[in-house]
Amino acid sequence: MNDGQFEGGAPPTVTTSETIDNSNISDAARMRGASASALTTRTQIVLLAFGIVIIALVMLRLQYATASICCGDYDGYYHIGWSRMLWESFQQGRLPVFGVLPFTTLNPQDYVDHHFLFHVLQIPFTWFSDIRAGAKISAWLFATLGVFACYWLMVKENISYTPVWLLALLGASASFLYRINMTKAMSLSLVCLILGIYLLFRRKYVWLAPLAFVYVWLYSLWVLLPVAGAMWMGVLLWSEHRIEWRVVLWISVGVIAGMLINPYFPDNFRLLYEHIMMKAGRGEFETRVGGEWYPWDTSQFLGACAVAIIAMVVGYIAFDWTDRKRAARPLFFLCLASFLVIATMFQKRYSEYFPPFAILFAAFALQNVFDRSRQGSTVNIVTLPQNVLADLQPFLDSGMTPVESGEAMRPMRDVRSEIEAAIIGASLASVIFLTATELPVTNTVRVVLTVLACLLVVIGIAFYAFKYSRRQAVAVGLALLLGVGLFQAIKNEVREIGDSPEPDTYAGSMNWIRGNVPPGETVFNTDWDDFPKIFFYDNTHAYVSGLDPTYLLYENPELSKLYERITTGEEKEAAPLIREKFGARYIFTDKKPRNDGGTNDFYFNLTESGWVEEKFDDGKSTVLMIRDERGAPESDDEDAATDGEEASDDVNAVNENEETPQ
Repeated sequence: MNDGQFEGGAPPTVTTSETIDNSNISDAARMRGASASALTTRTQIVLLAFGIVIIALVMLRLQYATASICCGDYDGYYHIGWSRMLWESFQQGRLPVFGVLPFTTLNPQDYVDHHFLFHVLQIPFTWFSDIRAGAKISAWLFATLGVFACYWLMVKENISYTPVWLLALLGASASFLYRINMTKAMSLSLVCLILGIYLLFRRKYVWLAPLAFVYVWLYSLWVLLPVAGAMWMGVLLWSEHRIEWRVVLWISVGVIAGMLINPYFPDNFRLLYEHIMMKAGRGEFETRVGGEWYPWDTSQFLGACAVAIIAMVVGYIAFDWTDRKRAARPLFFLCLASFLVIATMFQKRYSEYFPPFAILFAAFALQNVFDRSRQGSTVNIVTLPQNVLADLQPFLDSGMTPVESGEAMRPMRDVRSEIEAAIIGASLASVIFLTATELPVTNTVRVVLTVLACLLVVIGIAFYAFKYSRRQAVAVGLALLLGVGLFQAIKNEVREIGDSPEPDTYAGSMNWIRGNVPPGETVFNTDWDDFPKIFFYDNTHAYVSGLDPTYLLYENPELSKLYERITTGEEKEAAPLIREKFGARYIFTDKKPRNDGGTNDFYFNLTESGWVEEKFDDGKSTVLMIRDERGAPESDDEDAATDGEEASDDVNAVNENEETPQ
């Protein structure tokens, strides 16, 4: 494609240095413009089809890097397990009773499912013969939709070179790839937020009400939609000097309706208040919570989100304040991405939001630069630094306006060139990446081959620029750099996801408990973050702490402190306290003496106290029973080993008669 050809989406109405006289536009030009407009739907379909295939393949590779429900923590086991209970109860015309955490704010009387719609959407995936396979497919599908929503918005807004931006989106952050693949509602939350932004941009404010209603039922972080709405109101006040009250009206209508017309009303208001009191804006917590609630280490943050951070810098440089109307959408993404990067630095859990919005910010800010040049405007673009202008020049066209050139929309040939640039760049990136990381050669040979590969690629791109188009060559080069970053992020996350615990971890212990402990009894679990998986295998018993330790802390502060002292080994005589304060006769723990000779204080104290008897041990977890009276300490002699083997035989017999939840 020649440098002088028009490229880019249909821009909004603009003012140029000269008024365009429509009467001077030839009929042929009008016909060419109509023809180009007719291609719009087709070209968008091509771009969207290209994007969904690439996204689905990347998410598939990450999701199946482990046989376990993805990723890292066990929360996905709770979500799919609870969806199964919902379906079983729906068939009986009622909501299920959540009686497994009676000491917490999620006790049977006060339980609120603040991810209710997400769990309903997961129900079809519980119909698989292996429910874990269903959970993984749902996570893959929802993750694909979450990333695709961001790409879809760029296509709908006619952002140039969307396939190249797709590489940036996928490679924006390794942490983003990790968290978006979790079997949680974050990916669908991203879909709702993108749809909300699209409605704001299109000024279809009345549709914000049903969207807000759905968002409230879907995920507890629905507050991001009102935040986005408030930012858009501020942008319109700045750019158009008016208050767009309909934004706050319709979002408020949807939120209030979602909270009032709710299967858990009015307890959902209480839980919302408790969440705010427990977590919002807190740097330190009274008890140890999940790692996602803590801030990033600076070096980790820079490494995990490098592409997203670079995108933010590019967006800040390209953003132009002087044309207020044209700057509205870039300014919105500037505000939202800046808010999210600050939130992410303080709490890791926002890593699924900041990276994609950083890419969107850079894409919209740069698109403004491209559009101004194509429309012949020379007023605002000259405010950019000369070195930035020089770098952008290959992307910029002549001063001919879209109407004058007869190309009101991007023709199909531009879409083909954009996809071509992304494919060529990503292919070259894969060659360099595989050469540098995967060849079975010595490091010296690998370095030499990598340098040679890089030189050949540079020469090839230079020839491409000379023979065809500088703009296309620059796009290929950018795609190559982004491709290398994407492949590295995928490699890192495949390794990290692959380190997830085995799928059947805790299955043996929980099957023993289901077969030997009367239903409804309390089992003392020593790790709150183990709860989702033990709930997945056994929802017929009660447990002490789970999902979040602040739920126990907020409902029973004294029990929470005692629980922490016991599980950390501070209480030397823990067994009588467990029986008296928690009403539990059985203890489930994965805390065992380590092979290197070190010991876990909790397990050591219990086994040496003479108060417990080991009932089951498969090397992955242990079930202990509290004796009525103190006896001889548990030992590691042959008799104990024999007891363990007999216990294993017992649980095998249970497994033959009772199928493990699948």
